[in-house]
Amino acid sequence: MAHSAQRAGTLCGPLERGGEGPVRTAAQQLECQAGDLERIGPQLAEVTKSAYIWKDQDFRMWLAGGIGFIAGAFLLALLPRVLPFSADSRVAALIMGRDRINAAYAMIDSVDPIGVKKLQWGAGFYEAVAARQ
Repeated sequence: MAHSAQRAGTLCGPLERGGEGPVRTAAQQLECQAGDLERIGPQLAEVTKSAYIWKDQDFRMWLAGGIGFIAGAFLLALLPRVLPFSADSRVAALIMGRDRINAAYAMIDSVDPIGVKKLQWGAGFYEAVAARQ
């Protein structure tokens, strides 16, 4: 930018010293500055265009992340229902961070705490009988 100001001074300087009237000199200086502005204009347009591109790209990235998050939550809720055999209980145990038996106890406990106590008592009774034989 400083280079263009020096260049404008060298181009417009001799015209000013030519002895012409102040109005004509001012008009010529204005023309020189307008020429500089025309040269700088496309550069400024490129800078602002790249800023708009970054802004648009940020929006697209946030949009893709949001859609991915929603799709992941939807699949997490829907996927165990369509998985074959016992994969649904394995997925539930994996999500809960427990083994399959304790994950099942936790899910049943959220609905019927007394039922879980009965199941645990029955499991303890079964293990005791199996140990005697």
